[in-house]
Amino acid sequence: MTFFPDQLVLRTQAFFLPKVVAPLHIGKKITLLLFFTPPHTSKEERLHSLDPKRGLRFYINRTKEHCVDNQLFVGFAGAKKGNAVQKRTISRWIMLFIKIWYALAKMLPSESLQAHSTITKAATTALACGVPLLDICQAATWASLPTFMNHYCLDGQDRLEGHFAHLVLQDFFGLSQFTDPPPGRY
Repeated sequence: MTFFPDQLVLRTQAFFLPKVVAPLHIGKKITLLLFFTPPHTSKEERLHSLDPKRGLRFYINRTKEHCVDNQLFVGFAGAKKGNAVQKRTISRWIMLFIKIWYALAKMLPSESLQAHSTITKAATTALACGVPLLDICQAATWASLPTFMNHYCLDGQDRLEGHFAHLVLQDFFGLSQFTDPPPGRY
């Protein structure tokens, strides 16, 4: 993990094998840009509280005194305190966060919601915001575009065609300065 003034760069451990074992995905760095540094409005200040650099520094400071393992995510209580946590623990933490978010928003989560659902929502939202399909597939370590379109894209081919038309018309009419995503179901 390397902290820069405007971003945070993470790299996997040398022994980590991604879901799709290919040269493109092995040893891949993960770059997280910072949010609103420094914040200028109250909205930016609230969003700044979600800054990944700030959050990871806080987490590292809270876990460093009992960290036994050289992993980012370690247990914080009981017999596993300071040791690397398993995938199912991280999945449980993600679900806990999602449930807290839904409760704060006074909404009920879907019955089928799982930690793995976050990749579907994130990838579909990225597509709606104009992120190229190849970039989405690379970030998610999917081997091919059909993997995303057939299994993860919430609106499938209709979303892709609508997004394409939106971007073409937006560029044609010189509206590229507007960054609102096209309307759609989420």
